[in-house]
Amino acid sequence: MGLEPARALSATTIHSFITDGFARIDDAFPRETAEEARAILWRDTGCDPHDRSTWTRPVVRLGQYGQAPFREAANAPLLHAAFDQLVGEGRWLPPGTLGTFPSAFPRPRIRAMRAGISTSASAPRIRTSCNGAPISSAAGAPC
Repeated sequence: MGLEPARALSATTIHSFITDGFARIDDAFPRETAEEARAILWRDTGCDPHDRSTWTRPVVRLGQYGQAPFREAANAPLLHAAFDQLVGEGRWLPPGTLGTFPSAFPRPRIRAMRAGISTSASAPRIRTSCNGAPISSAAGAPC
């Protein structure tokens, strides 16, 4: 790709990195690479991305991926140019693997309970009291 380091990140993006500790870099690598990596991660979770009934754990942690799509993503020319721009050319090492991928799954029952909706009956019910005291929507504190 041969990007000039000065063009990898704007001054605004560099400032964001310095103040926030991260920078978003859109289109850093091809969509196909992301799709390949995502397929590997889904396979390793043991879950089916199209069947929510297989999403039985709230979080699945997967780690140390060095397969081709992960290496390609982490070593994309745009990212290398950004690394050079942020820390200096030759002052960092290209990654061979990527670390932990915590995969969090939605938990509708937990969200419903926090919102005061009972999921145990056939029809949802809104909780109107907490330990015998009425719930005030203004209070905003969960029971």
